[in-house]
Amino acid sequence: MKHGTKTFHALQLLAGITLLSIFSVTNAQEKRPVVKSIEVRYVGKKTLSEERILARMGTRPGDKLSMRQLDEDVKNLLKSGEVSNVRMLSNDVPGGIAIIAVVESRPLYAGARFEGNKAFSDRKLGKMVECKVNQPINDSAIRTARMEIQTAYRKKGYADCTVNYQVTSPNAQGYSQVVFRIDEKNPGILRKVAFSGNRSITADEIKEAMTQKEKSLENVFKGWGRTDADSIANDVEAIEQLYRNRGFFYARVVNVEKVPVDQKYNDLIFTIEEGQGHNLSKVEVNGIKAIDFETEIAPFLKTQSGKSFSAADIKEDIQMIERIYRSKGYVDVQVNPVIE
Repeated sequence: MKHGTKTFHALQLLAGITLLSIFSVTNAQEKRPVVKSIEVRYVGKKTLSEERILARMGTRPGDKLSMRQLDEDVKNLLKSGEVSNVRMLSNDVPGGIAIIAVVESRPLYAGARFEGNKAFSDRKLGKMVECKVNQPINDSAIRTARMEIQTAYRKKGYADCTVNYQVTSPNAQGYSQVVFRIDEKNPGILRKVAFSGNRSITADEIKEAMTQKEKSLENVFKGWGRTDADSIANDVEAIEQLYRNRGFFYARVVNVEKVPVDQKYNDLIFTIEEGQGHNLSKVEVNGIKAIDFETEIAPFLKTQSGKSFSAADIKEDIQMIERIYRSKGYVDVQVNPVIE
């Protein structure tokens, strides 16, 4: 470094960028120097005009040197998304100090390229990338595009699809491409659902309780079921709830096997352990004093002796009793079922 050039004290800023402080005050009464000039120097290709960089800085020639303002200048340049690195230097000059802004500008956007996409065309995916050609590449916009592409695939049934991207090295003119690499995998479209161990409830009844539906003429326009982890988990819960509502307290789905049929379709096989079914030997309602049980509650109870135990019926009966009490002003009433 030439004689007279000052190195700033290190100050960590966004993403590991180091802002070097410009001036070390050794005497509280010392006057701040005047900024005589601001020069922009580039590391790598110049893809951003000097005027654009200076316009984002609050420091101006003629100002008194302000460390706080220079700190804001660096933050504003980084937040703009147009530069990837900023460093401030200074030189003593007659009458004050010269500021040197050393910047590494981002490469210019030359367009997007897509690899591995078969379900969507390049043109369709390109519309999801909101970057402008000849403008600096914006990392935030690229990350948003990646998420939109992945969401589009999942909506189409490709639950396991992954999307990654890479920015190519700038060419001689400072332009880079963004390459999106897509692994579509098996789209997870549900072709067939089968069950094992269901002796007491038919396959058709179980399918009615499920959210996933097999391919058919009825649902072809609604979107076929997708064999992703969330939808499978929801259907396991629905199947077990169906069994509980039929009196099978301990019924559970012990295994779900996803069997790939080809590159597009899967079959699902649910293995069920039903356990022992239970009927209700006796139903009692205790604690009723303010209303007449025989006329206002008993005729409407779904839970009755001799019927199969049903969690759904018990829930509806609780809501019915609480609703009757609240209509008579008992807003704090509580109904608690006890199963023996």
